[in-house]
Amino acid sequence: MNVMDVLDELLELQDVEISILREKNQLARLKDKRKELLRKRKELKERLVSLENEISKVKASIEDLKNFIVYKQDRLEELRKQKEHATSRKSFKEILRQIAKAEDEIIRAKAELAKLQVELEELEEKSKDERLFLKEAIGKIDNDLSLLEKEIERQKSKVSKLEDRARTVRKTLPEDICEEYEQLKKKYNGLVFSDISSGACEGCGMSYSSAEFASILKELEPGKTRCPYCGRFVIKLR
Repeated sequence: MNVMDVLDELLELQDVEISILREKNQLARLKDKRKELLRKRKELKERLVSLENEISKVKASIEDLKNFIVYKQDRLEELRKQKEHATSRKSFKEILRQIAKAEDEIIRAKAELAKLQVELEELEEKSKDERLFLKEAIGKIDNDLSLLEKEIERQKSKVSKLEDRARTVRKTLPEDICEEYEQLKKKYNGLVFSDISSGACEGCGMSYSSAEFASILKELEPGKTRCPYCGRFVIKLR
């Protein structure tokens, strides 16, 4: 492999690795977006569950009262039958006391039941719009998450293919060249070869004077000529 071939492979490797970083950053952004959507979904779900729990508690209390009333009404019927067969004045009076107590409990339970039914209606009406909004918002987030998961998988696939390509290019290069390239990557923050087509170093951002630029272009030898400011290898791609 001659010098130009090595340089071409290194340039491709750098391009691929820069693409990997770019696509990984995009993947990280997508994952951050997913995290934020999940956080919002959790908040909305907690609020919806809170509203529905309020309604469920009132419904449970209503059901308990209905069962209590049925039980007391059955007990009242039983006491009335016992009254008809009372064998003594004392037992008769005791049964009457229990009947009065049962009737009072039924009256109070029915009053409480009516109060709870009104409370339930008001609670359902008051929270109806919010519950509908929350359900729709959660549904939209679920849909967004579904689409986002697909996008994340596509992005992972894109990164994986680029990483495969980078490994393939590396295999074509001598080991010592790869080691030197890695050392230079650390030194120059990933950009070993810098394009100077614009009249400025792509790596450090320094603009060359007309004289400097002309001098660099005149002496330009790929893989050898360096930026006078940052030391990166300079190339002219256009």
